[in-house]
Amino acid sequence: MVMGIYWWINKYVLTDARFYDPSEVKKAKKEKPKMSLKDSFLFLAKSKYIGCLAVLVIGYGIAINIVEVTWKSQLKLQYPNPNDYSMFMGKFSLFTSVATILMLLFVGGNVIRRFGWKTELSSPL
Repeated sequence: MVMGIYWWINKYVLTDARFYDPSEVKKAKKEKPKMSLKDSFLFLAKSKYIGCLAVLVIGYGIAINIVEVTWKSQLKLQYPNPNDYSMFMGKFSLFTSVATILMLLFVGGNVIRRFGWKTELSSPL
């Protein structure tokens, strides 16, 4: 049904002059400046906001990799059988998703209502 609707829109709606103006589509796109690696790092160093975002993302990636490697190596020692390991990871994912949904439903909205967006954004939840 979706494919039929897609075909019908492409055949009758997008080619109809009442709904579609071909001159609007053929506008020239702006070309983005190509930056070398050195220029990219200089841009990061000059922009405080983007630099902080870059440090945050890199720090998060390093921390997650260190924690996950250590945690999963300990789990493989605890559960040497692949089936047991998979069962534990499935239960862990289930409990994590349930906890996330409960936090979103009961904690997140109440913090925003009571204290506002600024407090919610700076909270460690």
